[in-house]
Amino acid sequence: MAKVKTGEWDISVVSYGDTYSKSCRLELLGETYQLKQVISLKQQGLRGSADSGCKLFGPVQVFASPAPDYKSTYVIVEAARGGDGDHTGPLLAIFQLTKNGFHKLGEKELFDAIYHRKNNAITEISGNVYFTFCDVCDGPSEGEYDFYVPAKITFGCGSICFRSALNKADRKIILKRFNTEKEKALEESDHSDEYRKYLDSVQEDLNEFLAR
Repeated sequence: MAKVKTGEWDISVVSYGDTYSKSCRLELLGETYQLKQVISLKQQGLRGSADSGCKLFGPVQVFASPAPDYKSTYVIVEAARGGDGDHTGPLLAIFQLTKNGFHKLGEKELFDAIYHRKNNAITEISGNVYFTFCDVCDGPSEGEYDFYVPAKITFGCGSICFRSALNKADRKIILKRFNTEKEKALEESDHSDEYRKYLDSVQEDLNEFLAR
């Protein structure tokens, strides 16, 4: 499905069984002559009656990049996993690989990911974080109120650093646009307390992300 080799490690993403079955498996596999490690990539707790946690939409990419100290390797799996496909966004699962195996650093949804390299090593990943006023969507709906915030992932924070790529002035512009569209969305809705609480939660998430 997707594979890469780094040092003595052969790394691949593999899938077994019916992707809509509860017994399906979607795994990151690392092998050497002496070791074998399997990490589940199956999505849990998805909306809908069908368990589609192993379903893949579009290509799967696996990257291996040396860490700055060259004592370990960053392994990144990029794939739209789980969900119904129409609203499934790309997830980046990021691991640190040593002679003892994988250690997961984090997992983030990031659209339009670009991998920035220096001396053939990935130093930063840029892309966009998705926010929406649609309270019944689990991903992009191409709606009027969908919008994206530039973001970046860097390494060296003990795990991964995930923050906004906007400067102070651009953050103010995003917040002003959000507040304008929030009021418009409320005017066009039934003004239910539940929907207002949802918009307030999105605003909290946006404020927290922009504050990083």
